[in-house]
Amino acid sequence: MTGSNFDISLLDNGQYEVQLAALDNRGMAGMPASLPLNVNLQAQPATLVSPAPGATANDDMPEFQWKLNGSNEVARVEIAGDDSFSDLITTSEWAPENQALPSRPLSPGEYYWRVVTEAGGTSVTESEARKLVVNGSLPPTRIISVNYLNSQVRIFWEKVNTASEYRLQLSEGPQFHNIIKEATLADTTAALRLIPGRRYFVRLKALSNGPLTSRWGPGRELYLE
Repeated sequence: MTGSNFDISLLDNGQYEVQLAALDNRGMAGMPASLPLNVNLQAQPATLVSPAPGATANDDMPEFQWKLNGSNEVARVEIAGDDSFSDLITTSEWAPENQALPSRPLSPGEYYWRVVTEAGGTSVTESEARKLVVNGSLPPTRIISVNYLNSQVRIFWEKVNTASEYRLQLSEGPQFHNIIKEATLADTTAALRLIPGRRYFVRLKALSNGPLTSRWGPGRELYLE
């Protein structure tokens, strides 16, 4: 090394000792000088820039932008289906950047996003959370299986990640002109009591808190002996 400075940035938090010795023209080192070094970086919450709170996106890979407020920080975007971030859907990669794309496309629906910053390898903090709606149509809800037990029928259907609830319709015909039961459900299963010897048809569609359209899934015939 030549000159009078040397970059040792991006150290993890902890206790270090720096030793520096001069070399003569034959490469022989003199007595080193020692200096203790304590790295104790604290991550600072990032300032979110865009998308704006409650914004809508027509792109399934929206760009997220923010401003870092600390030293030697890395950050990533976290995208979840709820504001507690217990249902984490995807993230970006950790990087010392001010913008990122999600790691995978986002289906139509309502999301929450925030930026997590890390400094010194041990200090982590989160920004505020913002809501984002990705425009489009929710996918049709498909019934997975039907179980019969006496006069009760239990149906199970696929989970739609961005759905808040599901609308169920029970009809006497496959065209669903004569609806005999309609219900809104938060779970992905439901039990129905049917009259033996009669044919029924059931279908579902996903509902969202955001301004999204949704489609009915294919009808499924139900019949009790």
